[in-house]
Amino acid sequence: MKNIILVSFLITAIVIMNTRSIAQNLQSREIDSIEQAIIQYMDWYDLPGLSNGLIKNGEIFYTKGFGIKCIETNEPVTKNTIFSTASVTKLFVGIAIMQLYEEKKIDLNDNVSKYLPYFERN
Repeated sequence: MKNIILVSFLITAIVIMNTRSIAQNLQSREIDSIEQAIIQYMDWYDLPGLSNGLIKNGEIFYTKGFGIKCIETNEPVTKNTIFSTASVTKLFVGIAIMQLYEEKKIDLNDNVSKYLPYFERN
């Protein structure tokens, strides 16, 4: 399961990086090209389903689900499907902490309770 989540995250990152230059003015044929790349990646990594979205100027302008969310029921993935992120949340929290550190908003040597008072150490 961890591998599927990681691969899904990587596929989304790769697709976004590869489409950054065309993200300014996406045309229907370019969206088709992105969708074909996603389907190809899903096939390569044997992914049952994923959801993808693109953001431009802080606004979501494209969302689509691909494949199925449950192998037993063949229920399709939609743009509103909620996925469990499981252990991937550690990656997101780590990146967020390092961004706060780079912005000098936190010090990595401080106790966590300085920023989260309810997180008292005994």
